[in-house]
Amino acid sequence: MQEKVLGGLRKEEKDATTKLALVNKEIEEESAARQDDDEILDDSAMSRDELMAAHVQLTKEVRLLESELEGYKGNDPTELLRLQNETKSMEDSAERWTDNIETVLGWLKNEKQVDREGISGMMAECGGEDWVPGEGLRDLEEYVVVTMGVKRKRTSSSTD
Repeated sequence: MQEKVLGGLRKEEKDATTKLALVNKEIEEESAARQDDDEILDDSAMSRDELMAAHVQLTKEVRLLESELEGYKGNDPTELLRLQNETKSMEDSAERWTDNIETVLGWLKNEKQVDREGISGMMAECGGEDWVPGEGLRDLEEYVVVTMGVKRKRTSSSTD
C-alpha cells in the first residue's frame, strides 16, 4: 500500500517537474520577446506608457473619423443606389396593393351588389386613420409628411 502511494507521489512529482520546466521555458521566451520589444521601444525614443497613450489617442481619433464618415453616408453613391432601389420596391408594392384593393372593390360592387355607401363603410372600418371620409385613402405624400416629416415636390399632377 505504501508503495502504491509512493508511486503516485513520484508520478505527481514528475508531472509537476515537467510542468515547471515548461513554465520556465515560456518565461524565458516571453522575457526574450520583451527584451526585443524594449529594444524596439529604445529605438523609437518612446516609453511603453507613451506608446499606450498614443494608442488610446489614435483609437479615439479612428472612432471620431468613423462617425464623421457616417455623416457623409447621404452622399455615398452606393447608399443612394440602395435607397433608390428600396424606394422603387416600395412604390411597386404600393401599386400592387392599390390594384388589389381596386379588384376587391370591383368584386364587391359587381358580384355582391354592395353599394358605394356599404363599400365606404367597410373601407372606413378597415382603413382606420388612413381613411378620409368622402375622399378615400389618404394620399401617400400626405402620409409621408404626417408620419415622417418629409415633404416631396410633386413631379406630376394626378387626380384620382
